[in-house]
Amino acid sequence: MSTTIEEKEIWDYIGALKQRIDRLETGGKPMIGRSGIGGALIELDPSEEIGSIAATLSWNETDVVVTPNGIPYFAIFVDNDNDPAYLWPSGVSLSSGQKNLEFDWFLDADDFDSNGNRTRVRVRMKNNDGSAHDYYFYVIWTYMKGGSGSS
Repeated sequence: MSTTIEEKEIWDYIGALKQRIDRLETGGKPMIGRSGIGGALIELDPSEEIGSIAATLSWNETDVVVTPNGIPYFAIFVDNDNDPAYLWPSGVSLSSGQKNLEFDWFLDADDFDSNGNRTRVRVRMKNNDGSAHDYYFYVIWTYMKGGSGSS
């Protein structure tokens, strides 16, 4: 008995999924929305921690289909802004001290409940190095939005 799937079956399956997506209540084809890039300079002394960074996505469009799990993407450059060699955590020029950053984030469900047209994450950063560092912090959001159009 063969366990392989014929190519035609895969394309039929993909086509059926596409038809289901096209029938979403948004009235059209779903699209990925993308926010602009937000950023900040965060200066941390040795062993200093900051846990009060809030990154917010707000919208006015009626076709945004965002839930609290709109997805933020982060980029952090250490001591050299926009230089890929200093992009945390794996930039090729980062010293072990520059790599020694703790970074955590979580979705702020309470903020979402009280503000229906925005999603917010809370960010915590801690410099575990013996030297002070400048962290160039950037965030961009992606989210689902309804759209119109044909296949």
